[in-house]
Amino acid sequence: LYEAALYIVRLIILIRMRRPLTYSIRKAFGYSNLTWNVDALIGVALLLLAFAVELFAAKPVAIKSLSMENILVVVQQDPLGSSAILLAFASSFFLSSFLIDRVKRIFAGRDYDEAVEKATPESNLLLWNDLKKAVEGAKEELEQISEEEMDVGAQLSKLMAIPLDSLKEEIYSNPDQDSIKKRIRKYLEKVSGIVESVHHKSELAKENKGSWIAYIDKKIGKADTLPLDALVSIPIEWRFWAAKEYIKEHPERFVTLEGTLLIKHKFDENQRAAEFIKRVSEGLDGSVLAAAVVKDSKLLASTTSLEKKSLMDNFFIMLSQRLINLSSTRAIAFSKNHLIYTNVFNNKRIILLAHKKAFEEISNRVTKFSSLL
Repeated sequence: LYEAALYIVRLIILIRMRRPLTYSIRKAFGYSNLTWNVDALIGVALLLLAFAVELFAAKPVAIKSLSMENILVVVQQDPLGSSAILLAFASSFFLSSFLIDRVKRIFAGRDYDEAVEKATPESNLLLWNDLKKAVEGAKEELEQISEEEMDVGAQLSKLMAIPLDSLKEEIYSNPDQDSIKKRIRKYLEKVSGIVESVHHKSELAKENKGSWIAYIDKKIGKADTLPLDALVSIPIEWRFWAAKEYIKEHPERFVTLEGTLLIKHKFDENQRAAEFIKRVSEGLDGSVLAAAVVKDSKLLASTTSLEKKSLMDNFFIMLSQRLINLSSTRAIAFSKNHLIYTNVFNNKRIILLAHKKAFEEISNRVTKFSSLL
């Protein structure tokens, strides 16, 4: 019970220090007992001695009831037999200490014993390899997270500051291997702490994304430009990411990020229609051959990769007049591999000539960016 309580206390302390969870679970076991092998030998010896005394020297003594008075009588009548009981208790203490230590070693892993083992160049080189792998893995994780627009420059700088090369040289040249081991282990903890802190911030960002976007929307609604420095309610390392997410969530606001400045653009109806076509069409490898937005037989915007754009514009106007009674999404076969997609949003007719393979993606994009119209 004492060991379990001590483990829980250590685990809580490490978690509150924001150490990695897996690291905390292992580290909370503490370090190996230096005398665990001696404890095992003493426990076995005492247990054998207790059996020997009980077998060859103990006397049969009757006891009517278990009380202190009767126990003292038994001790007086059979001191050697009583000593066998004490030897068995002592044996159980040493053996339990040994067993607990080895069970902890199973759960805590190699680090549990390494902390008390004598450092050698060979063991330190193995530990250095672990550090190198940890640093490389941490860099990969940080690079992946940086792709989400999180600022991890400070964390990467800390990783780069770990002197891997000089540590390796010291392993071969410095006779004080214990101090090198302590430094390597300290750097291992540092790497784990860096990765865990970044993961914690990443989870924090995901949890607060909605409130941050609402906060930016409120701020940008009061001004045409908004410096990222003004987003004081958002942590510095997440302001760029939050701004990017805001632009994705609210394309209808026509906000762009230029450097560290959010800029709100004022577009007229034609410009909004052109922007809608651009966002629906871009990145589809030319799957959209032609597109147009028509309102009351007036062409607001159009684009085409086909020749004779003026003819296509007239075609779109005529087609919109023919489709005027259609208010729901429609896909009309145009050729073997192409179709005409049409829909209506905010009294504006959308017409796209595209490859059939891109229909589902186009339909999703039209719905997503319809707020631009």
